[in-house]
Amino acid sequence: MDAPSLPVVLIYVSFDPSMEIRGGHRSILIAARHFTRYRPVFVVERDGPYAEEVRAAGIEVQILPGWPVFDGLRSAPLGEKIPRLLRIARHGRELVRLARRTGAVLVHCHHPKDALSTGLPLRLARLPMICHVRHQSRNRNPLALVGAAALARELVFVSEPVRRDWLSFAPERLRSWVDRRGVAIPNPFELPEARAEAEAPERAVDRRALGLSPEDFVLTIVGPLAPEKDPLRFLHEAAAEVLASVPDARLLFVGSDRLDPSYAAQVQGAAREIAPPGKILFLPERPHGAMPLIYRATDVLVLPSRLEGLPRVAIEAQAMGCPVVGCRIPGLLAAVDEGRSALLVHPDRLRDMAGALAALRDPERHGQLSRAARAHARSFDARLVTPLLEEVYDRHAPEPRRPRS
Repeated sequence: MDAPSLPVVLIYVSFDPSMEIRGGHRSILIAARHFTRYRPVFVVERDGPYAEEVRAAGIEVQILPGWPVFDGLRSAPLGEKIPRLLRIARHGRELVRLARRTGAVLVHCHHPKDALSTGLPLRLARLPMICHVRHQSRNRNPLALVGAAALARELVFVSEPVRRDWLSFAPERLRSWVDRRGVAIPNPFELPEARAEAEAPERAVDRRALGLSPEDFVLTIVGPLAPEKDPLRFLHEAAAEVLASVPDARLLFVGSDRLDPSYAAQVQGAAREIAPPGKILFLPERPHGAMPLIYRATDVLVLPSRLEGLPRVAIEAQAMGCPVVGCRIPGLLAAVDEGRSALLVHPDRLRDMAGALAALRDPERHGQLSRAARAHARSFDARLVTPLLEEVYDRHAPEPRRPRS
């Protein structure tokens, strides 16, 4: 992959202010590790854990400080707007210089806002750019999609349901034009080994390490304690009924409480109100490499989110035989095989999750979904998916250039 003859693709990856590494960041790194026809060079705002992960994978990282932010620009006073626009323009020029120094033939933006920040300088420099669209459109500005479509050569949606969701919110007269500029390619996954019945002793050890009993019926929610994941609504509308109707059920939250500390405190307070001590456990965020232990200890993965792209935890958990109970939203519909590997409910009726979770307490029903989950997850294997992304690069990348010294 590191052969000098391979054409270079700059992968431009942004973060929110918390700098937390999310599923999309991991997905693009997995793809880069499986490139066979291109050499990836990552571009990030500053050094840190993510840059270290990229370097550990043997991939070059370039630091480009001063990441431009469009949020709030529209409503900002003129005296603030002009300097911010100038900073955005300067940053775009710096990215073009970096592309020329590395001999890059194409820039891959991780998010539509990144495409808006850099698209015009790249277009003026005749550097092709593609843009990933990883989340549902709800609560996002559809005009950002139109802008990204105008500046990028192609949009890569993480699933067909997410693509249709965005198109439904695009201005009607531009819908067919945006549609022609997009393709649906799932995120690639390096899947953990599927859980087998013979691993029951190991599973019991994993549970004890987490403070769980081997006999518990473990329901796990993975992700930050933040409004976008909706754990508070799940506790209020479904958890109490589940814990009452399934005596051996234990609810396990695994994720950071740093993204929204006030909201996280509400979630933890609600847990204390609805269940006796020990029925609901909170574990801090785990390194990605430690997540198989969580999945082995889990009977059912619970995803109450109203908003997802292509949820990594759903695919990884299915690979290890965990059925999913969640909301019928575009992002999750793309990640599971509804009715076979997952039971989904309307996002406005989280209380219906109680019945779905209780139904999976039946060993025969759980076993059926567990086997289907392992089979479904295999379709996301990075060895199958990454070549599809390189085909997008092939459509737009010109002949390789020599790096500038």
